[in-house]
Amino acid sequence: MSEQIKELQIIDGDQNIFTTDNTYLIPLYQREYAWREVQIKQLIDDINEVDDKKNYYIGSLIVHNRGNNNLEIIDGQQRLTTLFLLLNCLKVKTDVSLIFECRDRSNYTLKNITNIIEDPSNLEEKKIEQNIQNGVNIIKDCFKKFFDDNQIEAFKEKLSRVILYQITVPPHTDLNRYFEIMNTRGEQLTQHDILKAHLMENLNPEECERFALIWDACSDMNGYVQMHFTPDDRKSLFSNSWNEMPKVNTIKKYLSNQGNYSSTAQGGKIEDIICKQPVASVDGINERDERVRFESIIDFPHFLMHTLRVFIAQKGLVNPLGQQIDDKKLKYDFDKIVEMYYHNNKADFSREFICTLLQTRFLFDQFIIKRETPNGSEDGEWSLKTLQVSRSGKNPTAYYNVTTIGKQCPTEECLMMQAALRVSYTSPKEMHWITNLLTELTSNIAQNSSINSINWSGEDFLKFTESIAAKRVQEHMQVSDWAKKGTATPHIIFNYLDYLLWKQDYQQAQTKREFNDFTFEFRNSVEHWYPQNPSSDSFSRWDYVKGHHETVDCFGNLCLVQRNVNSKFSNLDPKSKKTTYKDFIAKGSLKLREMSKILDNCTAEEWCTKACEEHEKDMIDILNKDLSSKFPFQPPINN
Repeated sequence: MSEQIKELQIIDGDQNIFTTDNTYLIPLYQREYAWREVQIKQLIDDINEVDDKKNYYIGSLIVHNRGNNNLEIIDGQQRLTTLFLLLNCLKVKTDVSLIFECRDRSNYTLKNITNIIEDPSNLEEKKIEQNIQNGVNIIKDCFKKFFDDNQIEAFKEKLSRVILYQITVPPHTDLNRYFEIMNTRGEQLTQHDILKAHLMENLNPEECERFALIWDACSDMNGYVQMHFTPDDRKSLFSNSWNEMPKVNTIKKYLSNQGNYSSTAQGGKIEDIICKQPVASVDGINERDERVRFESIIDFPHFLMHTLRVFIAQKGLVNPLGQQIDDKKLKYDFDKIVEMYYHNNKADFSREFICTLLQTRFLFDQFIIKRETPNGSEDGEWSLKTLQVSRSGKNPTAYYNVTTIGKQCPTEECLMMQAALRVSYTSPKEMHWITNLLTELTSNIAQNSSINSINWSGEDFLKFTESIAAKRVQEHMQVSDWAKKGTATPHIIFNYLDYLLWKQDYQQAQTKREFNDFTFEFRNSVEHWYPQNPSSDSFSRWDYVKGHHETVDCFGNLCLVQRNVNSKFSNLDPKSKKTTYKDFIAKGSLKLREMSKILDNCTAEEWCTKACEEHEKDMIDILNKDLSSKFPFQPPINN
């Protein structure tokens, strides 16, 4: 660990970060304590998610050492103050080692923190800093509502695995400039900034500069990675066409500065990383000659975690990390791999990982969907495209064409299947399908060869992507009574069914397509077509019409809708929904459209007594037929 970076364990046995020889000074140029309920509850939630036996990064604290163990807080005082309040609310003894300079009310409140928590009526109200007292009340309220005594003890145990990084700026630093930069950034020094600095500590200065160039280019997840390099470096790394995956040998030459490369990256020191400016976003021209921008479906910390898993598979290592993709454990996961496999050769890990990072980012850009937004448009669309270069004008220009694998790639199906996965797994922690695709792509590329050596046809790529979704659907459908789970029915089942309905329609190119306008959206609410609770006495409850042994929560009576549609649908009967909200239905999920069509030829009561059951059987038959073709040796799925 660098002398500039120190790990602070929030609780360490009988000690904690506030039982220390250090005094944390919050200077007058810092604002007063200002965290509200949303920030405090998020911190508590983050701590409560800590897994057993794993350290958990909770943020950074940037300080200036004034001498005599006095540390001036440049950035991180809101989190530090909240941790002080949190420990005291947990009855963990602290010293008064947190001081607000020239703010008597704040210091009076911290000095009397026990009374503030237990009975502030004994204190002089005018001397109490109200924002700090509000913070205490929010913490106490959270514990009262969501924690019993056993959970409080478990929470304290989790705190013993929570790490805060204390980063000391160099002596003679212009603190005003640092503070201005931190405010301009609008965010703390991130965990991936710290990881970057650690990985670069092992390299020589020439390698550090090139390492930083690659890292910074990959860190801007919007757009395509080639466009975050200078024109010369773009040509050297990605060939004249800008779209060949860089070979490992090429990247290593780039690292060692064997060639005519740029030198505009920030260095590997923490102060350089703090001062860096964001990489400018870039755009280009799509096939419709529109200026476009691209937005990634994941952020850089999560991409690093996917890439680390690709790296592990690429090197044939045993994966000790498990499935969880939690960006709070970013540095923990990297440290674990280095400790297990590269303990005596950390520089090799840095060199090898940066090669995997650039290659994986190239594959990600080309084969994982993005959101594409044409210039001037507010609405984005799913996009699966490859960057290419046009040299028809004076200067080379980036443009984007549909991604292909081999000679015949069913790109539209690939895009729709990935979109179905994306909207099914909305949390970055659940997007294991990205790791699966990137790992499988990488396994089909020799380490020193270009993208052209992928030993996959387009059909293979599609089949593998479908198998990821189908396997999850199969697992859910093998659970007893899965088709009677109501709003608890996993979204992937609905979205995969919509994909199969769309694909069947798409492949009938010789006829007029019915679902040509369909796209996957974030339909995050499971809706009952026939309502659980009728809005009036104008029609009967489901269980009265159908019988008590038949549930309104059956799969045939369900579909996915946007949350705002769910509130509008309310408790209307199916006929009223079809008539009143026909525009929503026309743009809705395909299962919803199918249910709406059935209502053309039956009443709401007939939907209950017969049509719903028939619709459910038809939909489950479509799923079972597809799953049996993919997993022929699996036992049949019960309806």
